[in-house]
Amino acid sequence: MNKKLLMTIVILVLCCAVVAGGIAAVKAIKDRSNTPHEVSDPVENTDPSGQQGQSGQSGQQGQQGQSGTQTGDNTQQGQSGQSGQQGQQGQSGQSGQQGQQGQSGTQTGDNTQQGQTGSEGQTGNEGQTGSEGQSGNEGQSGNEGQTGSEGQSGNTGSTDAEPGDKITAYLLMGIDKSTQAGDVDYYYGGGQSDVMNLFVFNDTKKTFTQLQIDRDTMADVDILGVYGDPYRTEYTHLCLAYAMSTGTEKSAENVVRAVSRLLGGVKIDGYAAMTYAGVAPVNDKLGGIKVYVEDDLTSVDPALRQGQTVELKGETATNFIRARMSVGDGKNTSRMRRQRAYLSAFEKRLFEEIKVRSKIVDDLYNAAKPYMVTNMSSSQMTKIAIKASQYASLGIVNIEGERGSMTHNGKLYTALYPDKDALRELVKKLFGNVSF
Repeated sequence: MNKKLLMTIVILVLCCAVVAGGIAAVKAIKDRSNTPHEVSDPVENTDPSGQQGQSGQSGQQGQQGQSGTQTGDNTQQGQSGQSGQQGQQGQSGQSGQQGQQGQSGTQTGDNTQQGQTGSEGQTGNEGQTGSEGQSGNEGQSGNEGQTGSEGQSGNTGSTDAEPGDKITAYLLMGIDKSTQAGDVDYYYGGGQSDVMNLFVFNDTKKTFTQLQIDRDTMADVDILGVYGDPYRTEYTHLCLAYAMSTGTEKSAENVVRAVSRLLGGVKIDGYAAMTYAGVAPVNDKLGGIKVYVEDDLTSVDPALRQGQTVELKGETATNFIRARMSVGDGKNTSRMRRQRAYLSAFEKRLFEEIKVRSKIVDDLYNAAKPYMVTNMSSSQMTKIAIKASQYASLGIVNIEGERGSMTHNGKLYTALYPDKDALRELVKKLFGNVSF
């Protein structure tokens, strides 16, 4: 009788334990389903060529999370593929229900009998972003990068410069004059540097980036005496650095110093400054450049109709990249957008031609020579252009800052005041270190 009573009590205890366990499991599942997923904010893309395959956060199977840092034309791999239900190759997925290969998840999933590494995982402690594996169930777009159709300009961790990388930089300037270089009749009459593009090459990673600098950027600029020597520094528009002399080497070197100082003292290895008068002969030597006209520019050139794709030749090319005050909203930012479109199309056309004959760079150099001030030879420019055609382009980036105004001689002018923190990060990405 005592044995039967004892057995009955044991059975009742076991039943209670099973019921309690079931309730706890249901509660745990419910709590987990209510956990908010982590979602990355979209990054604004300032480059029309598509910086990276940005979305693709996870994908239901997370097979492609491994190479989210890749850019290029094949955007099928998305940025992270954070976990996914199966996590076959999800480098950063923390769990994945089946974890067939569980390469870096710290828990290779419930059904470990199918995973190569079972409950341990090959490199469980090295999962790059395993802590974000929560959002694996939402990433339905893992197979489609949002913007990376060209993807050459992705600012991903793998393309950022690092300390020790070999970096070279060259400053190209467009001068607001319609004459040959140095053709001025008074001191301080050399013109202003309307265009400033710093080409930064990472020779270690085989990439290059164009830093487009707004002419209205406020910076410390050397004021030159009549012999071309700095005698004081003034916080003013960066474009005025070129106007401090006679539009020759002293003017160009003054811009180089100002840009280098703005970027924390980075080394600039070469420069070339060309007046607007050189645009047409250089453009035509390359056979003309096709662009899409986003703004109505017919007030300065009837060929530049809004919404048309136009092959720029002769003065039409000059008008497209120079016109500002009398067209559209009259802002320099709109002109910079047109200049980016032109430079991208010019770069593409040049690289195509270089594949056929590299001598084209020498032809362009000679066409620009009467209108250009430079410390580089034709052979140097040829080597740089060939290198650029072989490297991966990371696109065109800009300096962030606050739009405001400044007063000079009683007149109000537009000004861009750089965001110093953002500028430090930009310099670090381009040059690998920062000294300001």
